[in-house]
Amino acid sequence: MRAEGPCSSLGQVRRRGVVAVVKRIRPPVWQGAKYDRPSIQRESPAAIGSLPSDAVSSATAKHEGDTPTLASRTADGSPDGTLQSRTTGWAGLVLLVAVAAGLFGQGAYYTSVQRYVGVLVAAATVLALAAWPPTRSDARLLPVAPAVALAAWAGLDAALHGALAAGVGLALLLLGVVAVLLVCRRLGQEDREVLFLGVTGIGLVVALAGGLGVAGHVGSWAFQAQGVWRASSMLSYPNATAALLVPMVLVVLARLVETPRSLPLVLAVTGLLAGLGATASRAGALALVVGLLVLAGLRGPRATARTAVGPCAGALLALACLLPSMPVASPPRPVLALAGLCGGLTLAGVVARLRWRLAVALLLTAGLAGGLALVVPGGGGRATRSGRSPRHGSTWPRPTGAPRCAPPWG
Repeated sequence: MRAEGPCSSLGQVRRRGVVAVVKRIRPPVWQGAKYDRPSIQRESPAAIGSLPSDAVSSATAKHEGDTPTLASRTADGSPDGTLQSRTTGWAGLVLLVAVAAGLFGQGAYYTSVQRYVGVLVAAATVLALAAWPPTRSDARLLPVAPAVALAAWAGLDAALHGALAAGVGLALLLLGVVAVLLVCRRLGQEDREVLFLGVTGIGLVVALAGGLGVAGHVGSWAFQAQGVWRASSMLSYPNATAALLVPMVLVVLARLVETPRSLPLVLAVTGLLAGLGATASRAGALALVVGLLVLAGLRGPRATARTAVGPCAGALLALACLLPSMPVASPPRPVLALAGLCGGLTLAGVVARLRWRLAVALLLTAGLAGGLALVVPGGGGRATRSGRSPRHGSTWPRPTGAPRCAPPWG
């Protein structure tokens, strides 16, 4: 028998190494799928987390056309993945421009602005669908089927009555809602954050413009009705402004519940609430209460109340300093309104940083001090500049045709 030398041992080691490498690159066997091409590339945690919940058990589900990775970027760094990420990012930016154009253009009330917004939404939709083609899961979204059905009904009803042009506007509006859902569904996490910050910033601009319109009696940003000035901002109608601000308040507040000590979010909610209060809209107030109840049911009553107490206190302070400018007969007081807004933002930030009991104690103390200031002799019963009480022949003017007992809220 021939003795084995060093070369033979070295050869066995090399063969074992080759066998181990072959085993590593051997194609995995997927359940319910064909064999794939051998690959040693590993999936990153971000790519694994981006798969849909119904396709976690099968890595080939993304090739079946059911559900693309709509909520995250591709993690492989390939040219195709980078192009898809950039394309969906541009789609989100175009959609943000459409939102700004519609809100700053009087809520897209006129046809010229509607066409501009429609072109932008269509461009964003084309970019998003070019990156991620439509799938069967898009049709299973809850609002898609009712919106498409209502659009078809509007077109059919207008055609039966011989006024096809009358139903085109409603049909395009409903299809636009579906298009926005499809675009947002295909945005990555960073693109969604950019869209969230952009929409919040636009809402703050709308709220600030409405508050300045009331404080300065600016007719283009405020609405005069029933003897008071109400914030209408760029939308030119108080209830429309309230309908815009209420969903923004709820969205930002829901984000704030997750990060209760985020100072930018606290200031954003406070500014939006102050703008909502300046509209003096009863429908907006009712919608806010209902939304807060729903949010409390989803996030928990305690967490929602703890998060909302600071912004609500700051918004009330800002609104209290804005109230003297709201009557039509009173002169504009923009400096007082701006001071109240700054004080309200500061109060909201301080309350958000404090513990629950300290925040409640601070608010109770501030409320008690304000009540005592009104009850102090001579503080609330001063005579007017003419020396007479408002009930006994005051010289305050009253707008012509305004009802005596009409409520100032609409």
